[in-house]
Amino acid sequence: MASIIDPVEGDPTRVQTSFKRFDQTITSNEELHRSLRSTLLDQFYATLRVTYLAATESSEDEANNGRIANNPQINAELKRLFEDEPRTWQKAYNIELQLVQIMTRGQVQTEWARRSSEAKALQLPYSADLTEQWGKTEKSDKSSDDSASNQTISPDDLPIKKTILQRLLNDLQWFYYQRIRRRDAAKLLAIRVSRLFWISFGLFVLILFLQRLI
Repeated sequence: MASIIDPVEGDPTRVQTSFKRFDQTITSNEELHRSLRSTLLDQFYATLRVTYLAATESSEDEANNGRIANNPQINAELKRLFEDEPRTWQKAYNIELQLVQIMTRGQVQTEWARRSSEAKALQLPYSADLTEQWGKTEKSDKSSDDSASNQTISPDDLPIKKTILQRLLNDLQWFYYQRIRRRDAAKLLAIRVSRLFWISFGLFVLILFLQRLI
C-alpha cells in the first residue's frame, strides 16, 4: 500500500505527523482546562466551608443562635454535601444556596452587598427588582438611631432577606452555568471544525498523490 506523500515537500509522514500533533494539542488543552476547572472548584469549596464554619461557630445574639438547632435537616445535608465525592459544581451551588439558611445577619448583609454588586456588573435580569425588594425592608431600619454604616438586619427582616439573597444567588448560578455551557459548545464546535479541516486536507493530499501515480 502506497504511503501518503506531501506533493510539495515529498515527506511521506508529514500528514500523519500533522494529525498526531493536532490530537496532542487538543488533548493538552482539554487537560489544562480540566485542571483549571478543578482548581477553581476546590477554591469555591474552601470558601463555602469557611462560611459554614463561621455561621455555626458564631456567637451572635440569642435570636440567631438557634439557627442550627432549628435547621437540623439543613445542617445534616450540608455536612453530607461537603463530604460527598466527587466534588461537582452542582453540589457546590446546592451548598451555597442552603448555607443562606444558617447564615448570621452579618453574613447575609455582607454576602448581599458583594453578590448584588456582582449581579449589577453582569447586568443580570431582575437584579434591580431584587435590590428594590431588599431596600423596602431597610426603610424601617433607617428610622432607627443607628447610623447607616452600623445598620444590621433586624431579626424580623432576616427571613425575607435570606429569601431575596437565595433568589439572587440562584440567578447568578444560572448565569454562570449558561456561560460555561456556551463556552463548552463553542470549544466542541472549534474542535470538530478543526478535525474536519485536517481530514479534508488529508483527502486532498491523497487525491494529489493518486493523480501523480496515474
